[in-house]
Amino acid sequence: MKKIFVLMLIVVAINIPVEAQCSDAGICSLGKSPGAEKNDDLLSVNYSFGKSGGDDNLNFNSISISSRISIFEETNLYISIPYNLIDGPLGSVNGIGDIILGITQPVEISSESSVNFSIGMKLATGQVNVNDLPQPYQPGLGSNDILLGVDYSIEKYSVGLGYQVSGGRSANKINGLKRGDDLLFKAGYSEQLSNNINLGLEMLIIKRLQNSSVIASLNSNSLYADLDGSDQLQVNLLGKISKKFSDSFSLNGEIALPLKKRPVNVDGLKRSFSLSLGVAFSI
Repeated sequence: MKKIFVLMLIVVAINIPVEAQCSDAGICSLGKSPGAEKNDDLLSVNYSFGKSGGDDNLNFNSISISSRISIFEETNLYISIPYNLIDGPLGSVNGIGDIILGITQPVEISSESSVNFSIGMKLATGQVNVNDLPQPYQPGLGSNDILLGVDYSIEKYSVGLGYQVSGGRSANKINGLKRGDDLLFKAGYSEQLSNNINLGLEMLIIKRLQNSSVIASLNSNSLYADLDGSDQLQVNLLGKISKKFSDSFSLNGEIALPLKKRPVNVDGLKRSFSLSLGVAFSI
């Protein structure tokens, strides 16, 4: 079984053209990922790289510092602070992105299964008008969003639901983007190998429930106009690997692969390639 699982990861990584990411307006950050330890307080640093592809061909680099801390016996507080660098034909932008805060409460059902309830916020801490460039170039999305999630895990398997309430319209002068809400379904499997190596596969299905809207053209009678087709469905397959070197230190990597591509990229979240590497410390 373990050999088959490793082979699946290799075949997927080699043969599927990469066109994926976890939205990510923020909802994927909440909840428990396959293979994660339940009770560790963690400090992690991650680097991610991506390209948008298409005509704009933006390059995305991001460094994020994240922490998960137990504030009560079982309740975990999560915070993530990203620093984003975006480069494209119209220019380059860098700055702090949108900070994500969340609280997760696990409820143990049995010795092998549990449910995690999560609530959080994506705060509009990133700028949205740097160098007067369009929204896809900006470090932040420009809205304060509410994040809700519930995950069920049993042994090596997990399933989860998430919902992101888009909190308003970005102040970006070019697009004035207002995103629709996002609904997330995910299912995952993890496998513990020898030498403290953990592999994981996770399927993510994200549906934007309403069309996004932007500043209308000059010949329009309305100030804003909906973007047809922006209430899109996104399906990603994530491959994950982590190596635990000691009780207090581990390395991790992730690659995201497409099963269904996003046709509209007004929010700057589309990637033609997505890769993440990081380190985690138990504190």
